Formats: sequence, structure tokens, C-alpha cells
Amino acid sequence: MTFVTQPLESEPLVHDGTPTVTLWRRATVLTRSVYRRIREICQGILHPRRRRSARARLLRAAPVESVLFICHGNICRSSYAEFAFRRQASGVALVVESAGFVGPDRQPPSVALQVALRRGLDMSAHRSRLLTQPMLDKAGIIVVMSAEQAAVVRISVRRDVVIVLGDLDPQPITSRTIRDPWSAGADVFEASYDRIDRCLPDLMLALGAVPAATHK
Repeated sequence: MTFVTQPLESEPLVHDGTPTVTLWRRATVLTRSVYRRIREICQGILHPRRRRSARARLLRAAPVESVLFICHGNICRSSYAEFAFRRQASGVALVVESAGFVGPDRQPPSVALQVALRRGLDMSAHRSRLLTQPMLDKAGIIVVMSAEQAAVVRISVRRDVVIVLGDLDPQPITSRTIRDPWSAGADVFEASYDRIDRCLPDLMLALGAVPAATHK
């Protein structure tokens, strides 16, 4: 490959005038894009098996007396899941709680409150809580929003009671993670809350009940 002579502070150029650094950056972006797509395909292929496994663990744990939802900050995803599941399991003697890894005593952002309210849930009284070991110890089922969170929680929990909520999605997926809508617009909150709503019915298995909607 022939290079055009340039001052040291400039990017070296290939024969067609394109900086080699620019070509390297383009190749890096392409490689990451291909890797991401392969990962998405693999997640989709593995999803049915993961969903069967998660449902089986819920059945083995049943009946439970408490469910703990966890996300990063306990103001967007786990807080909504707590309120939505408490409504779904109304009439059942069940403790439903949520917590996060950072930032205690915060209210959900206004857009989260608005989207939840449109779904009939008033989360204005919610304040974030920090996850503690006693919370983990007493929870019958622990529900997290990503595989990475599950790995962290399993360090402190020896029982097989940790569920990645996205594994219960009845629809095809490209990611196990329930997207964190923090700092995003209402459309992202709607999409995240839609997915949480799709996944929650299977948690009824842990109560010894048949899910409200059964998906193949």
C-alpha cells in the first residue's frame, strides 16, 4: 500500500486520499455492528429454551410469599414492575417490593409517572430503595432486568430463585434486557413498560396460579 507523504501531525493517507484512521474507524463500526447482529440472532435462538427454564424455576419455587423486583436505580423499570404485578396479584397474600443498586429516596421521573398513570398505576408515592442482603434473603422470587444484574445478585443468593424478566417474554426477542428508559422519551418508556406487562403474567406460576394469559 502506497502512502502519500504527510506531516507527522496529520493522518497518513492511502493512495485514494482516504485517511487510514478513518478506514480503521469504519472497519471497527462495521465489526461491532456485525457482532451485535450475531448476538441478537443468538439471543433469539436461545430464548425459547430460556423461557422454558425460567417457567420451570417458577413452578419449583411455588408457592412463594414475596417477590422482589430489581433494576439499576429503582425508579423506572423495577418500580413499574412492582406496581403492575401488585395489581395483577391483587387478592393474593403476597409481599411485592422493589429495589435498586444506586440512588435511594428518589421519585420516578415525570415521564415514568405519566406513562404509568395512563396504564392506571399511580406511582407518585414511590421512592427508590437500595438493595440489601436482608431483602434478598427473604424474597421468594427475585426478578431482575438483565443477565448482568442476575450475575451480580447470584453472588449473594445461593438459592435458584433469580429470574431475568425478559426471559419470560412470550414474543420473539433480540435482547434479554428490559431496556432502561431513563432519560429517554415517552415512547421508550411505553416500549419498556409494554414488555414488562408481557412478561409479568408468567410470574403467577410462582404463586401456584395459572397465568392470566398462556403463550406458547
